[in-house]
Amino acid sequence: MHDLIIIGGGPAGLTAALYSARGGLRTLVFEKAVLGGKITSTDKVDNYPAIPQGVSGYELGDLMANQAKKYGAVINFEEVVSIDLKNDIKTVTTVSNTYNAKAIILAMGTNNRKLGLKEEDNLIGKGISYCATCDGAFFRGREVAIVGGANSAVTEALYLAGLASKVHIIYRRDKFKSESINTNKLLSASNITPHLNSEVTNLIFDEFLTGIELKNNKTNEISKLNVSGLFVAVGHLPNIDLVKDQVATDQKNYIITDDNMATNIKGVYAAGDIRSNTFRQVVTACGDGARAANSAIEYINSNF
Repeated sequence: MHDLIIIGGGPAGLTAALYSARGGLRTLVFEKAVLGGKITSTDKVDNYPAIPQGVSGYELGDLMANQAKKYGAVINFEEVVSIDLKNDIKTVTTVSNTYNAKAIILAMGTNNRKLGLKEEDNLIGKGISYCATCDGAFFRGREVAIVGGANSAVTEALYLAGLASKVHIIYRRDKFKSESINTNKLLSASNITPHLNSEVTNLIFDEFLTGIELKNNKTNEISKLNVSGLFVAVGHLPNIDLVKDQVATDQKNYIITDDNMATNIKGVYAAGDIRSNTFRQVVTACGDGARAANSAIEYINSNF
């Protein structure tokens, strides 16, 4: 029996683990992939307080994990296949074991949103990627494109510009949504070409991607780009499959919480990108995790 089980090893989950372990709870974290969550797709996190020189997403994830483990949190790399939240004692089932806990923090983050194009899934790893820092090196010296116009897309375009011979950034609106500092860097980069008011309508390939078709959504003009890589950065979808029939969600399927990160189920909390809020950053995920852990400590101390 654990006091607290945390599902997800991103900034929210790892911060929750730090606070709960320091608070004396027997804390177990499940992460099926890599510690750090979505930040591991970021080449450099330079807006995290007290690290002005910046830090890679992988390194920041490791730092957070090691700090939580220092205070006794256990991190388990098993994939969770089901969660039962209906009883006072919650049950978490993985591919090989079953675990019980007095409280649960849901911090599963989000999945990449896809373009929904024909053959998109079949071309993943054959020219299509959802992580520039993971796969950009495969396209060194080649011509690539990236879809999206928010901070994530623009920062990934800037990263790719240091590897690729040319980067096309495609966005369906008439101006980028990124922070001005990033937009200015993008527009001044010599090997980045913006394509505003444009959308990818077709993928061109043999065994691997060889090009894309674009449609200008103002003129309806169709054009073609000969690229060997297409990076997709058009947002995310909440990863709620494990609990979608148990916790209350908003219209976009993000989990609804109160100010203390409590869901509609007693003893169950949510933190980070999976939670219904409007500002998804590493620092806000950490704040969510800290508050969720504190709420879990108070709940357990009062009920067990």
